[in-house]
Amino acid sequence: MENDVKEKISLLNKEGVKEYLKELSFPIYFLDFEAITNSKEWMFKHGLSLDQQISSFSILKINSMDDDETKIKHYNFVDNKEDYSLMAKKLTDFYKDKKGSVIVWGRDLEIRSLGKLIKEAPEALHKKLSLMISNMIDLQQLFHADSFMKLKPSGKSSLNSISKAYGIHLSTSIKNGKNAHFILKHALKENITKPYSKNIEKRIMEYNNSDVINIKRVLVKISREII
Repeated sequence: MENDVKEKISLLNKEGVKEYLKELSFPIYFLDFEAITNSKEWMFKHGLSLDQQISSFSILKINSMDDDETKIKHYNFVDNKEDYSLMAKKLTDFYKDKKGSVIVWGRDLEIRSLGKLIKEAPEALHKKLSLMISNMIDLQQLFHADSFMKLKPSGKSSLNSISKAYGIHLSTSIKNGKNAHFILKHALKENITKPYSKNIEKRIMEYNNSDVINIKRVLVKISREII
């Protein structure tokens, strides 16, 4: 599978990637939200936001490409009441740089999530959350067909596929987003026991953290390939 995906990644467009990398401003933050989308009836029944529930985020800060991957901030609502003001406070406490690039994989969810936090957070946090949106750069765009990386149309551009193809993938007990969605939905839907909820919380944290680490590893990999 890994070789099959790797074969579908064409030669690196080095000039294109160089232009992409020029947009980056250190410190760099890698951000990933996990969210649940469900029917309005289900959301209303369980007291959740009707459009989408942001269940957790992980964010990693690096000051250089050689920084380690251990300084990750994670927060989730497993076993806690949904509170976007608190989530916004946790996130903005960590994001301290007005010009620091925010790297994501597929910006749609991340922009919607930050927009939701802006809508429900105290006004004092709006400027910093807005800066995160302004400074957001989507790493996935390098792997779209006809983009800098020239991924062939039959290639997969998922984070898992790309990181596995490069041999830099960090694996977790939760293998993909669909599984994470199912686990989160179950955790939020049922009255589960404390030990079980802590186990779910740990698994979601590991999965969420692995996403930001894989984003960081892909960025480091492509930046080193153009040197």
